[in-house]
Amino acid sequence: IGPKRAAYIIETIELFITFEEFCKDRKGFSSRIIPGFKKLMIDMKQMFRYVVDRQEGKGMNLVKFHLLDHIPQDCLDMGSPVNTSGGPGEANQKQNKAAGKRTQMNQGSFNIQQSIKVAESNSIRTAGLHAGVITNAFATDTSKITDHSLSSLNNDKEGVNN
Repeated sequence: IGPKRAAYIIETIELFITFEEFCKDRKGFSSRIIPGFKKLMIDMKQMFRYVVDRQEGKGMNLVKFHLLDHIPQDCLDMGSPVNTSGGPGEANQKQNKAAGKRTQMNQGSFNIQQSIKVAESNSIRTAGLHAGVITNAFATDTSKITDHSLSSLNNDKEGVNN
């Protein structure tokens, strides 16, 4: 890359770092700064588009890139972006992803197959917790639970019924 492009890359990174610090220092956003905030987001997107220069696939026509347009209004509605996190929502998808991998990948019945696998996994996890085979209620790996390890649960039930 040439010196002009390198300088532009550094300027873009500095702008994004400055923007992040700006958002961290804010407890809330007033409606009077939103127009300037929207202009800043447009400038940041243009700089990022130039620096990244993505040519393959859809280019920069991506949902996550488009969602940057919503940041000013979201800040007005919900306050500083550092007060929110997408981490918990992403972490909750692990079980669904694992269940999806255990389906036949048939597009027409994928959703129902995935739902069945999630329900089966929840049942196995619950039985494993009651039998003392697993101790983490949020564990996504139930492969260590076997019929043998759950037999103690059946024995306990039989003792209660007799």
